[in-house]
Amino acid sequence: MKRIELDFADSSKSSFAKEVSNGLMNESAVILRNAIPKPKVQFFKDCVDHTTKELLKRVLDHGISIKDCDRKYSPEEQNADKNKLFKDIGFRVGQGMISIQMLQRIFPQFSYHDLIGDIPFFKICSEIYKGEFEWFLKSQARRVAVNANSGSTWTDPIHYHFDAQYHRPAQSIICFWTALTPCGENAPSLQVLLCPHKEVQRIVEFEESTKMMNESIIEEINKDVSKHFDSRDIWKPIFDSGDICLFSTWTLHASHATKCMKEKRLSSEIRVVGKEEIFF
Repeated sequence: MKRIELDFADSSKSSFAKEVSNGLMNESAVILRNAIPKPKVQFFKDCVDHTTKELLKRVLDHGISIKDCDRKYSPEEQNADKNKLFKDIGFRVGQGMISIQMLQRIFPQFSYHDLIGDIPFFKICSEIYKGEFEWFLKSQARRVAVNANSGSTWTDPIHYHFDAQYHRPAQSIICFWTALTPCGENAPSLQVLLCPHKEVQRIVEFEESTKMMNESIIEEINKDVSKHFDSRDIWKPIFDSGDICLFSTWTLHASHATKCMKEKRLSSEIRVVGKEEIFF
């Protein structure tokens, strides 16, 4: 499998969107270098950091500990709990996840989608979907540390998965995974397994008519991706802030982390969904 990296400085070329689309379809992931100007990245990083601090303060002001949010509540408990909203917010903050809705509680005029609101990104999406598309509201920022302490506002590295296993029924979603801080050397990063989407669908026994998959196989992949795929196809890029990895809802990916990584990583997962039902 090829490891495709494109410089966003070439995005004005007429062939650029086609190159990105072909790379996604054939290799399952594409790196876009220098995709977002660093001042813009820094602005959104500051917004996420401030949102995290402000929401944490509001949760604590309601007498709620982040550790208290780290459990599932029964429907009866949820309905009777007047602090349910802040416990939900506390759970997400404690998991290092800041959703669009959480960001807009503090910065109502901004969205993560503004990061990729320029014309070249629209051309890329139009090329991929061959038609109309829209923002997917389950976009978020994620804060990852190698050893995230319980009750902190960071999450541990994440195991191998593909987004279609969570977004049910499966939809034609692409993700612009955006590094808001440098990562891959001193901070946890992203790793992807380069494999055609159709092969992933075949292995998980995806039925396009019913949208069903083999849950046992998915569980095996989550525990050990090499049980069903060739680990030689794993790509562990180094990212600068503003770099993007574009992948689809069928791309296998996980956090890349080693014990030597002492710094923390902030990234955003900006998702777009096609209005037509396609499965790559």
